[in-house]
Amino acid sequence: MCNYFYIALGLRSIWQPQTHLHWRITPRFFPFELPVADLWQRRQWLSLLNVPVPTLAPEDLLLSLCVHGAKECWGKLKWICDVAELIRTNPALY
Repeated sequence: MCNYFYIALGLRSIWQPQTHLHWRITPRFFPFELPVADLWQRRQWLSLLNVPVPTLAPEDLLLSLCVHGAKECWGKLKWICDVAELIRTNPALY
């Protein structure tokens, strides 16, 4: 049984939605865990095609992006750009 579950929604284009399912934010062997129950309590809502969709609070998204980048040894410049853009668009984070 898989114990690494979360849902990530991405759009390759407007016509090709993409969803990834996992059981946890971090794998079991990773030394840092983001408890999903805590993340869920702090969730925020956004509108996607006029449908309310839960999303991580900016502080939790920052942690999640940093944990993901560290887990992958920051192998893609995009991950650093994601962190920079999140901070730029959420002044409360700095």
